[in-house]
Amino acid sequence: MGTGCQRYRRINLPPETLVTVGPSQYQEFKYPSVFDCNTVYRDNVDQLIQRLAEKQLELKLEMDMQLVEQLRQGVIASPLIQPYIKNQLIPQ
Repeated sequence: MGTGCQRYRRINLPPETLVTVGPSQYQEFKYPSVFDCNTVYRDNVDQLIQRLAEKQLELKLEMDMQLVEQLRQGVIASPLIQPYIKNQLIPQ
């Protein structure tokens, strides 16, 4: 892990809140990438459609459900994410 990951360890955030994804896991990536699950962005469907129309957002291939689950668990594990957001991600 690089210096960004070390920074999170120093401030005591759970390691599962940083999810590393490489090209072998998601072919859209050319290089390993790190998702920071300590931050979420809330957009509704209309906002996403508008961003697509304005070419501010680009459609990509669907991610494997195992990878999506890892990201979901990372958000749930974060002490920085508000409980009402986490509750939306927990299966009922």
